[in-house]
Amino acid sequence: MLCRTALFFLSVPLFAQIPFTQFVVFGDSLSDNGNFYAGTSLLGAPQPGPPLYATGEYTDGTNSIPSTSGPLGLWIEQLAAIMNLPVPQPYAKGGTNYAVASALTGTNPAFSPTAPSVPYLTDQLNLFLAANRTPAVNALYVFWGGSNDILGGGAPATAVSNVQGNIATLATAGAKYFLWVNLPPLGEVPENINTSSRSALDAASVTYNQATTNAIAQLKTAHPGITIVTLDAYSLFLLSTQNPSLYGYVNVTSPAQGVSNVNPNTYLFWDMLHPTTAADAYVAKGAYNAIVSAFGGPSYTCTNATPPLIMSIDSASAYGGYSYFTSGSWLEIKGTNLADPADPRLTVATNLGQWTSSDFNGVNAPTSLDGISVSINGKPAYVWYLSPTQLNVQAPEDSTLGNVAITVTNCKATSPQFMFARQPLAPGLLAPANYSANGTQYMVATFASDGAYVLNTSTGASFGLNSRPANSGDLIIAYGVGFGDVTPAILPGVIVQQSNALANPVTISFGSANATLASAGLAGNFVGLYEFYITVPPGLANGDYRINVTQNGTIVPQTLYLTVHN
Repeated sequence: MLCRTALFFLSVPLFAQIPFTQFVVFGDSLSDNGNFYAGTSLLGAPQPGPPLYATGEYTDGTNSIPSTSGPLGLWIEQLAAIMNLPVPQPYAKGGTNYAVASALTGTNPAFSPTAPSVPYLTDQLNLFLAANRTPAVNALYVFWGGSNDILGGGAPATAVSNVQGNIATLATAGAKYFLWVNLPPLGEVPENINTSSRSALDAASVTYNQATTNAIAQLKTAHPGITIVTLDAYSLFLLSTQNPSLYGYVNVTSPAQGVSNVNPNTYLFWDMLHPTTAADAYVAKGAYNAIVSAFGGPSYTCTNATPPLIMSIDSASAYGGYSYFTSGSWLEIKGTNLADPADPRLTVATNLGQWTSSDFNGVNAPTSLDGISVSINGKPAYVWYLSPTQLNVQAPEDSTLGNVAITVTNCKATSPQFMFARQPLAPGLLAPANYSANGTQYMVATFASDGAYVLNTSTGASFGLNSRPANSGDLIIAYGVGFGDVTPAILPGVIVQQSNALANPVTISFGSANATLASAGLAGNFVGLYEFYITVPPGLANGDYRINVTQNGTIVPQTLYLTVHN
């Protein structure tokens, strides 16, 4: 659906076919989706389960109190869904998820495969190798452990050494691809945040993570050809707690478990140690981005020397399609010979024509894609998408106003100049042309609680979307481009890595009813995408409301609607 593409084109998608088709998981309760439950069921006391937990998982679910209708599942399950790969099932049921709640790293002296006992991570690995003497090369081997070691007073260095040894064992046996998740600041979880051990636990987490970085370097040296993807859970935690509203949270310090009349998706923690499924979704997205960053597409050298010709330019059509732009605006350049028809980027099965993680220099977007570049007022633009007849680029930082020259360079030839108007601001909200029904153009907005779209349910179904109307008081997210500077400053062409706020104020109303804007700024992990967290005004009658948006007192010139039904 176009609206999904229009929203997520500003992220960094995977280009090449990923080299693995399954997950093999080693860890503790953060990744255990049924092994501990299977073991305790044999003892007649299955844990975890409702109403404290979803069946078999230490988080919330449809049968927990309070319950959630989605997202559902632990981070590894949600990651599998994002990547369209099989969800790793518990090894107790013949699957490839060996994680068991309460496991430490290393070996458990009391563990026996034939008696009720908890296999630690090395025990889990031995169980896997007993069933798979030659590890599959088409698997991503996932390790997330160490929290229980540290919470139990164990040395961080020992925990890291144990995981390092596990990865070395697999690499020696032929495994190639690994994902190692580091630790969040353990002193900041509800169980520890108000205790005297808080600072020591935070310090131990940092020590573990630093040792992990060193261990990964050693593993890569010892086993050339392996890929170790790292997921920085520590940074993910800090980002979500430093600006909770940006991630849809209202509580990041206490658990939602057993609390009446709350939406668990607005909580970071389900119980005193474990995240909610909403937080698991955040981890899954982080893991996906880390995987994307590790695997890129094929190299290509452009050989087309036919001069390009620009026929027209507009700002991104899904965000207003204006005849002007500003710094950071996304532009659609149309013409002929803009890219080489033989470019293999134009024939891949997924993310056709788009940039990939391998095109980035760290967090900096490419200014040349397969030999194609764009100059705006003499400054390089950031090239996201290419085809022979259209380029999508982000305008660079510039203070010049009025008509400026834009050219396209295709390998050896540069197009004639095309003049296009630059303004101080060019705000536009996401509203693709096909996101309309019965003559009404709707704005794309999602619920902060679960990601469902804000639409009449039947209308959303006709678009192929999970949707429902908004209620007064709901927190929803709208998306835009061209809204100008933020503080602290973040330049165009950069994957956003920090919380920020718009420098030029925005107001939003539903008809004549003013809405509260909880936050507004560039969205984390995207390039040039703005997010607006909006609280739906109270007292609205049912119906479609025109969404009026102004910036610095100037009305955004789109005619857009959202549906309210209390």
